[in-house]
Amino acid sequence: MKTNDLGIYVLAFNEANAIEEVITKIRNYSRSPIIISDDGSADDTPLIGQDISQKLKNVTLITGKQNLGFGGNLKRVFDHAIKFGYLNAVIIDGDLQHDPKFIPQILNELDKAPIVNGTRFHPESEILSEAPKINAFANETCRSIMQLLEIPVSDPLSMYLALNIRKLSGISIKNYGYSSPLEFWYEVKKRGIPFTEIPTSMVYFKRDYTRHSTPQKVHEHAKDFLGTTLYLLRSLPKEKRLRSYDKFIINAIRIWKEGLFKLEPNQISSLTKALVEVVRKHIIS
Repeated sequence: MKTNDLGIYVLAFNEANAIEEVITKIRNYSRSPIIISDDGSADDTPLIGQDISQKLKNVTLITGKQNLGFGGNLKRVFDHAIKFGYLNAVIIDGDLQHDPKFIPQILNELDKAPIVNGTRFHPESEILSEAPKINAFANETCRSIMQLLEIPVSDPLSMYLALNIRKLSGISIKNYGYSSPLEFWYEVKKRGIPFTEIPTSMVYFKRDYTRHSTPQKVHEHAKDFLGTTLYLLRSLPKEKRLRSYDKFIINAIRIWKEGLFKLEPNQISSLTKALVEVVRKHIIS
């Protein structure tokens, strides 16, 4: 693969403490152009990115005027890659949870399939730290959603990707929220695009995750995930769809009520409330 055929996209939102180290590590494994895609950060991420881009000729910064969310940043990357004629792209998080050392392996697999996903749930994946409770819950729930949709991806939320850009034409990401990876994988399946996975590593650095697990945030994210899930399940034939609704709701209640991840009572209450709201909207109405 020619160096300029590939763009390495670093998704960033408030990553001032990590972005410079991410760029340094990427350059240890690739000399392809690096594009920092900043999603309206409120910290110094854009300033640091701009400084890096001025010092290093193969680093570019693109910025959003406002925070669109993961799905919006993903769309920004697709649009940029097409506009600038990259044949292939690597998408990597700007918070060091995606280790750049896997870039060569991910790119090697791109010869076998137009999409390569780095998974934390392969028997050979490196488990360097356990996921916080709220992240573990999201991972488990989304993996069960993929099973219901018969999409054989083991780590839908990883999104440590290598992509053949030409093969992705027509994929539309309409949901900009946290559940946008579910829509991405659904679009991949709908268009019959093959993909493969390679083992990477699971690592969560010490940081304040409490802002993601307040009752308000849990309720907000749950509505997003549940709404997207039940919308996507509507694509199934009617009998199968109803069985899937049943299975999904029973499984969700089991996870929440049995405290599989030892959620706090107020979190369980928020999740249950979100479930009722979404079921009323997508199934009853």
